[in-house]
Amino acid sequence: MSSYQHTQTGYVIIIALLTGILIDLAVAYWAFAAGALTAPSIAIVSFVVAVLFLSLLIFSTLTVAVDTAYLRISFGPVYLIGRKWLLAEIAKNSWWYGWGIHLTPHGILYNVSGFDAAEIRTAKGRVFRVGTDEPEQLAQAINAAISGASQSR
Repeated sequence: MSSYQHTQTGYVIIIALLTGILIDLAVAYWAFAAGALTAPSIAIVSFVVAVLFLSLLIFSTLTVAVDTAYLRISFGPVYLIGRKWLLAEIAKNSWWYGWGIHLTPHGILYNVSGFDAAEIRTAKGRVFRVGTDEPEQLAQAINAAISGASQSR
């Protein structure tokens, strides 16, 4: 059972990807109306729209959950891409900013919107950041779960 769970919506990502899909479809319609739409171009348009739609599905939301044993993150409405870390490995939390999913000088960043992120350092020295628009609640949930886990040992 999760002691904390929050889903953040990436509105900028949603708008950007929907715009890309609409532009791609508009160009395809224009090419069709001009008689310039060929089988290879239909395949390219279909591929681009499929990639943009899949990206929209996956990266539109980020769910962060803390339970008694793990900090878990997952992208999208279903668990397509995600990670989990043992709370026992988390040694320190610092709050920073950032967004996207990429490698930073401070570890890998997992975020869909905004500039608040939790920097997590595991006991093994790994560093990563998890974005949230509820940094205080996430910190409280992680700290409470870590305290509860260490007291039960």
